[in-house]
Amino acid sequence: MQESIYESCLVSNRKQVHRAIAKYLELDQSKQLSDSYALIAHHYVQAEEWRNACLYLQLSSEVSARLDMPGSVVTSLTQWKRIREEKLGKTEEGHEEAINGRFGSARKEAGIVYITLGNALKMMHNVDDALAMYALGAESLGRNLPQTKLAKVRVIVRGVAL
Repeated sequence: MQESIYESCLVSNRKQVHRAIAKYLELDQSKQLSDSYALIAHHYVQAEEWRNACLYLQLSSEVSARLDMPGSVVTSLTQWKRIREEKLGKTEEGHEEAINGRFGSARKEAGIVYITLGNALKMMHNVDDALAMYALGAESLGRNLPQTKLAKVRVIVRGVAL
């Protein structure tokens, strides 16, 4: 019954409801907000509030990383990456716009997210995708990823230092 009521609502009304729920959770759960990061992110995604969604996806991934849950990190940051590429894109003259102010610049923010995603993929033994994320992260941070196979293996074994 709940699903049919939800489906019968106008999309614009659904977005308003999701936005209101996210705002409510931010205020109501302020003392233990970290427990609700993923839920708040979900509601901001449904409300198409992309910047807020990305912020909470990052925060959710950080909590998941501390709890040693690489699958959750991959889920959150893959969604962050998709939103960044498909919904936020680039601003004029090819300069990327920062999603939020946590890391000082859009390039640093992207680099840190890609490295974090690479580390989670490595923990899940997905070496090829981890190396691809490390390469994106290194490029965003203005660093070079080694080109030889042995050096790449060394990166996977040691991880990438931020």
